[in-house]
Amino acid sequence: MSDPTSTAVTAGQHLALDQLRQIAGSRHQGVFLTHVDTAPANAPTGCIEARISVGCAGLPRAENGLRLRSEEPVTLYIPRDFPFEIPWVYTRHRRFAGAPHVVWARYPCLYRSTATEWDPADGMYGFITRLLDWFRAAAAGELDAPGEPLHPPHAVGDYADGLLVVRRNAPVAEDDEPWLGAALLHRVSDSRSDVVGWLPFEEPWPATLAELRATARLPDEAAVFLAPAVITAEHLTSEYPATAKALIKALAPATSPRACSSA
Repeated sequence: MSDPTSTAVTAGQHLALDQLRQIAGSRHQGVFLTHVDTAPANAPTGCIEARISVGCAGLPRAENGLRLRSEEPVTLYIPRDFPFEIPWVYTRHRRFAGAPHVVWARYPCLYRSTATEWDPADGMYGFITRLLDWFRAAAAGELDAPGEPLHPPHAVGDYADGLLVVRRNAPVAEDDEPWLGAALLHRVSDSRSDVVGWLPFEEPWPATLAELRATARLPDEAAVFLAPAVITAEHLTSEYPATAKALIKALAPATSPRACSSA
């Protein structure tokens, strides 16, 4: 276990680690603290990492429930402003992909609305209780129980990123193979681009900008460019990753070696 006494660790993060140790020390619901990293390479900025193991052997499982292992490893990313800012839950596997309230295949979503459901006074005790409730509901097939509000698809974005308007229907992945190619984009303004065509890798591409504009039926002065595109039939959930590395990691299981070599 790494030393959590680094000066980069805030008072709130020290509080979270102390509470986690107390929970693990009391064997609360089979929760064990297995690792602490105060400078994790892949964590959100400013977060520290705590890995825990949650005992799930005794949870009743319904036919439509998630298949859980006797112990489920979970990574918690604890932000600098804990408990006023809520931690993230991350799994290092994709076994929960496609289940309700699992964002981008690896992030179980414990709260429909942190603004109304997260109480800083509960600290890590309340957070772990909520995590245990999530596992119980997952095993019982009740993550979206009848009568409860549904969690809508969503993606974290920023208006500064601009607007993308899709004006041509996307290709379809067939025979369990992803579609690989490029999206043809028309830059309408500094804050907006339109998808006006799709170019598969296996077909000849326009050799010049003039040919590219002609393919998209755009005027001579139009600003055009290409963006790599992967379309897969695999369920990736609606949450878009924040980095190119995370995107490649998420797409890798859905992209066959043959498809990769053709790219």
